[in-house]
Amino acid sequence: MVIGTSFYADTAVVDSLRVPEVVINAMPWHVSMRNSVRSQTAFTRRHLEVLAPSQARDVLSLVPGVFVRDYGGANALQTVSFRGGSSSQALVLIDGARLSSAQNGAADISVIPMRFVSSVDVSRGGASALYGANALNGVVDMRLALPPDQRVRLSAMGGSFDQWSLSAGLTRRFNGVSLGADVEHLGSMGSFPFATSQFGTVYEINRENNDMRSTRAIIRIESQSDDAATVLVRHFDRGVPGAVVQGNITQARARMQDADIIGLWTVGLNPASWSSWKWTGSARYLDQAYQDPDATIISSQGIDVRYIQRDVTQSIVRNQHEVLSAKEGTLSLGGRFDISFADIRGNSLQGADGTIHRGSLGTTIDARFSGASADYPSFQAALRSEYFTDIGMVFSPLVGAQMPLNDLFAFRALWSYNVRPPSFNELYYLNYGTKDLRPERSSTLELAVHVQPEDWLEANLTAYAMNTTDQIVSVPVSPIITSAQNVGSARTYGAELALRASAFDERLRVQYSYALMDARDATGRQYLDGTLLPYAPPEVASGLVMWNDRYWFASATASYTSYRYHSTGNVYAAMLNPFTIVGLQGGVRLQTDRSIVDMRLQCDNLFDASYVVVRGFPMPGRTVRLVVTMELGQ
Repeated sequence: MVIGTSFYADTAVVDSLRVPEVVINAMPWHVSMRNSVRSQTAFTRRHLEVLAPSQARDVLSLVPGVFVRDYGGANALQTVSFRGGSSSQALVLIDGARLSSAQNGAADISVIPMRFVSSVDVSRGGASALYGANALNGVVDMRLALPPDQRVRLSAMGGSFDQWSLSAGLTRRFNGVSLGADVEHLGSMGSFPFATSQFGTVYEINRENNDMRSTRAIIRIESQSDDAATVLVRHFDRGVPGAVVQGNITQARARMQDADIIGLWTVGLNPASWSSWKWTGSARYLDQAYQDPDATIISSQGIDVRYIQRDVTQSIVRNQHEVLSAKEGTLSLGGRFDISFADIRGNSLQGADGTIHRGSLGTTIDARFSGASADYPSFQAALRSEYFTDIGMVFSPLVGAQMPLNDLFAFRALWSYNVRPPSFNELYYLNYGTKDLRPERSSTLELAVHVQPEDWLEANLTAYAMNTTDQIVSVPVSPIITSAQNVGSARTYGAELALRASAFDERLRVQYSYALMDARDATGRQYLDGTLLPYAPPEVASGLVMWNDRYWFASATASYTSYRYHSTGNVYAAMLNPFTIVGLQGGVRLQTDRSIVDMRLQCDNLFDASYVVVRGFPMPGRTVRLVVTMELGQ
């Protein structure tokens, strides 16, 4: 898969199909604390064009404190977590609409069509007051947009493990309205060799039942007044090989099929007195089926389950609007009112006719004071109230401030109190769910210093402390059955460092990030209290070197993940080895007044490391892809 240039955020940039020289604009990587009291990282269209991430994990792994749980490569489940939290404590959005599932609370980021994404905004830390439930530890918001010109795009990719993709896109303008359509078909055999130890003997075998076929399409309409409507359609069919454990190497016939339709819209309210208000909404229909005829421990016929999930959200959003101005600064107010409904039907749920419902009402008030100049402090305070039909009322506050100390240093402080309601699985899944679960709550304090001695050099150091209560964990209640219960509490302390430098008019960019974290059980339970949380690596680090010029571009990435434990108790046998992965890509850009041809060679896992991110799920070795994209403009 490849990032095309059909959809991007910077709609005011110079049309690259008409101007034969490359115009390099400043590309702030880490959002300045002079503009935000939160820890934020932004990847713009120009970043994504050079990085050309094949999956969302390629971008998110560059953010400090982010850990992507990968269950086996390009075709497998991938979830994101922040600061040692669970994947259900991270909120994933597309154009501001929730991708996180009400069924399990998490989002499979492997299904996100990165070629359609224009920008990626990542907020670390609690933000339930601004984004609502599930934003305990972080938020990922991926945005779409059409280019300002008319163009046709064709792209093809082929690579290791029989990966391939074909895609085509078209953008046109009609009387102030832009229309874009794009379709992509991709697949992979998914088979790769790996080593496994079975009862003391090491075998090298191929990963089987790891194939995938996917068709993705998007239609988007935009107006000059920033109104927009988008429809995303996806069909996914993939094998589910399962975990490699003692006595079980593969699930040879297990498969998953998804049919997914997502609608997104944003409409401005026209009267002048309502100019700062917008109506936004989203609707989703997801049909998932899983079959494993060999899972006879469940029934003599194996597993054959189907879930149909529906989500609808309507929001009235008020952008920040000035209400008071003084010589020291400006006070502005914003907010939103949300109403949503979600339901799921499945034959493994404890509900009437296997159907579960959840409705919610949410209101956010967001007040910000912006200093009149860089010498004045800024403040933000927000409060969200949210009512869930199956949980009740919850409140989430946030307060923060940033203060410039001098031309070199700025200081930031933030406190938030956040919430995650139990997922449908935790409440209602057969022989696992517990109907009287309480929501998880988390209190987070952040302190940060931003240093920028030159325009081309900046550093950001953040320290945080987080306390999570009523954490929902799986507790064994019999030799073969576990139950979701509110027995978890955790305390997490950490520090995150981000460095950025650029040179040669932003053509060369260098980034380094490092996160140190201590996330421990705080329940007081014997043998567990004080031990590290599962899948909470004490250290993660990443580096990036990127070059983008008129004719050629290249990037190199490296990511390091320290040891971590796959289960509670921190026994040596549960420790997973650290690993470092290096990626490299480069290409050329041939450009005329009417066309662009982009050819690039990408290599993941350059040194062919053997590793696992999640216990029992081996990762593929060195992967090479050739991508060719052609664009024709008018």
